[in-house]
Amino acid sequence: SINDYYANLANAEGADLGTLQAWAYDQKLISAFASGSGFKYASNSYLGVQQAGYINRTGGQSGSDISVGANYSNKLYLGFGIGITSLQYNSTKTFNETGTVSVTEGALPADRGFNSTYSQYQTTKGEGFNFKFGAIYKLVEAVRVGATITTPTFLTIDDSFSESLTNSLSSGSKFSNGPIEYPLTYTMRTPFKAAGGLSVFMGQYGFITGDVEYVDYSGTRLNSNEDYTNSYDNNIIKNTYKSAVNLRAGAELKLGPVAFRGGYAIQPSPLKTGGADTKTVSGGLGYRLGSYYVDAAYMHITGSRTELPYNINLPTNPVTNINQINNNFFLTVGFRY
Repeated sequence: SINDYYANLANAEGADLGTLQAWAYDQKLISAFASGSGFKYASNSYLGVQQAGYINRTGGQSGSDISVGANYSNKLYLGFGIGITSLQYNSTKTFNETGTVSVTEGALPADRGFNSTYSQYQTTKGEGFNFKFGAIYKLVEAVRVGATITTPTFLTIDDSFSESLTNSLSSGSKFSNGPIEYPLTYTMRTPFKAAGGLSVFMGQYGFITGDVEYVDYSGTRLNSNEDYTNSYDNNIIKNTYKSAVNLRAGAELKLGPVAFRGGYAIQPSPLKTGGADTKTVSGGLGYRLGSYYVDAAYMHITGSRTELPYNINLPTNPVTNINQINNNFFLTVGFRY
């Protein structure tokens, strides 16, 4: 039961007024028992609860680049860019549990049905910048190698997190606390990235290309300020995430004005444990008519992940395994001048 989670919070941190575990106590989801010089908290619910979770996440990341390039003897190409990034993320999570709790009404114990909902809301906005360095070298006319380095993105983040808890008992009692908002502004940096690739051109008939990208996800860091201490979160990042090597390969075949394309990519999980690879298969068709062109592409993305609504540090944690399948279609119309 999520009531075990509330009880664990109370035992670890106390049940100060205004905390989630204090709400759970006031709403008769957990009880306190004398233990030594203090109290021991425990869940009031019987085994056999019913649980349902709802998660809605929206948002995205956009960027603009200012770049310059240089060409040496048509053999070595160098590039430098400044990237400006903005992001927005919204999340709504509700976790509902129903079952039976043992409560005290007056001086008498009673079993009552309960229906509780724990809700979390988060809005995140941020802006930042990074730098990119790249090079391409033409070994021979048909073979080119390249490399890129992307510095960490330095972001300023505005977070607004709020939570609430409601409960109703079959006796007719209803309880509600929150939402209480916890705003926070902080700075952070994302991981450093390095990539290298090889392309082989087959004259006017197309090309084959592949690249590898290294990302150390554990290198993400949040910075402390007067309202926030970063050690707890940075330790979680360091212990949870790892580095990964992303692989991508693709080819294009040209037959006159028509081009056929195909590709495959694999992105390993950034998690040290419990993660799964994300795989992408893509195909496309392009048509050129003078200065105009039309491209159509299809991407099939598969992966899996887990959702853990709360953690009671036991094998009985309620883990949801989610298999993801995304089918994306793209259409591009362009004009070269």
